[in-house]
Amino acid sequence: MKIHNIEQSQFKKIDIARQILFDEDARRFSLIDLGKEFGCYGLSWRSDLIEPIIVISANQQIWIGIDQRLAAINLNTGHILVSLPVLTNILQIQVVNTATLVLTESELLLFNLDGSIRYIKGLPELASKMLICDYEVQIYGVEGDIWVMDTQTGTFKQSLVAA
Repeated sequence: MKIHNIEQSQFKKIDIARQILFDEDARRFSLIDLGKEFGCYGLSWRSDLIEPIIVISANQQIWIGIDQRLAAINLNTGHILVSLPVLTNILQIQVVNTATLVLTESELLLFNLDGSIRYIKGLPELASKMLICDYEVQIYGVEGDIWVMDTQTGTFKQSLVAA
């Protein structure tokens, strides 16, 4: 897999079905080359300073988040599993044994191994990061609060206040 920055004119030549992340007001463009078998996919986004978040899972899925866009491709088949907008900027993508977690500024999204959505949970305040331990995720808020969520059920277990 190779990622190359490209010009807008090159991006426009990519078949629309292969433009997995598309922003009408894009200023940056990239091409993900998955080799001869699956070909290339295009990405476009607005932010000049933000680079894509790219995570490859053990079950051969590539997860890509940029600005308020998320996509996933199955590297065994070349099929696009996920391509969707989210409400706020993506902060982190982490893969655990049975799921992929995506933290945005205002939500936690959890995807099953097949790319289907297990749940989307709104957060009480803006988030800054997450840490995963077993079946729990700790979400850190920008104001210092920490929320502990069960990744199996999507329920908040407790809310901690940072010292």
